Amino acid sequence: MLHAQQRFMKHLVREGHLDRALEFLPTDRQIRERLSHDHGLTGPETAVLMAYTKITVAEELLHTSLPDDPYLSTLLHSYFPTALRERFPEHLVSHPLRREITTTVLVNDTVNTGGTTYLHRLREETGASLEEIVRAQTVARAIFRQAEVWDAVEALDNKVEAAVQTRIRLHSRRLVERGTRWLLNNRQQPLALADTIDFFADRVEQVWSQLPKLLRGADLDWYQQIHDELTDAGVPVELAQRVAGFSSAFPTLDIVSVADRMGKDPMDVAEVYYDLGDRLHISQLMDRIIELPRSDRWQSMARASIREDLYAAHAALTSDVLAVGDGTATPEQRFEAWERKNAAILSRARTTLEEIRGSDSFDLANLSVAMRTMRTLLRSHT
Repeated sequence: MLHAQQRFMKHLVREGHLDRALEFLPTDRQIRERLSHDHGLTGPETAVLMAYTKITVAEELLHTSLPDDPYLSTLLHSYFPTALRERFPEHLVSHPLRREITTTVLVNDTVNTGGTTYLHRLREETGASLEEIVRAQTVARAIFRQAEVWDAVEALDNKVEAAVQTRIRLHSRRLVERGTRWLLNNRQQPLALADTIDFFADRVEQVWSQLPKLLRGADLDWYQQIHDELTDAGVPVELAQRVAGFSSAFPTLDIVSVADRMGKDPMDVAEVYYDLGDRLHISQLMDRIIELPRSDRWQSMARASIREDLYAAHAALTSDVLAVGDGTATPEQRFEAWERKNAAILSRARTTLEEIRGSDSFDLANLSVAMRTMRTLLRSHT
């Protein structure tokens, strides 16, 4: 993340918040040398950057309406000892530092789970305001119940290897970051915290709990591989099942949205979604996209853009397949009917995608062609 950290330090300097020399943070020349040797920031340097992140983010959020959102009242109450919460509940809501306390806890949760450059990177990539990003991340963490995961991971201290705990946290962070981007790009901003969480949370959980039955092919293999690796490392089965589903749980946001738009049960949509992904080998294509380099801002943005385009195409194709057949049709029957209807263009698309999957290497060029091929399938029935 050194490229991203360098950009963030430059941003803080431009805004008048940071003196790199005063804080003994590396110069651009020193960063180039570290990059050439595959070295990052030291622990103390990272700590300094995290402190500046929290200070500047809190200062900006205090000038927004976010600290006053009723959903965040639980953060204020959790800040105080149990005895105070029980004896003086009515006084907490009128505490003179209510907004500052709420903001401090919210910023800690956001930065501790997202990382020091997380908010800055999303501002670069999406153009959204800081308030919009923090709202979206707060919603994503709640929808995917990540607080429970982090608590469960913390409870494993001295019970499993620290590297295993770190791996779970990184998987968790990736899921929340993808969910945040999706919410920023697909829901009206700024998000209403409670309403958005209520809309998604239970239905996302409904699909997530059935992932072992819904997944097919490579997706199921990946789920089982992660599950087995974690349980072999001493992670409890329930947590291992949760973490193994991270990669396949992100699309549940699209699944719930399609179900709402088409008036269908999320489980019916999920069955078609994962079946279609296996038949069109979408997961393998996604793996190639994830492997693309992201050594600078533009590579990262291009990689994120093509990945999000593929998710969007998958969701749109799911809607098309669902529109075929009657309410009693199985996912297989719906796909066969959709395949017959679009036989010619689907045959050409499959040929192109097979050639790309057989490539010796993958870059933005051939993966962009793959995405264009996916979009032709959508245009065939518009």
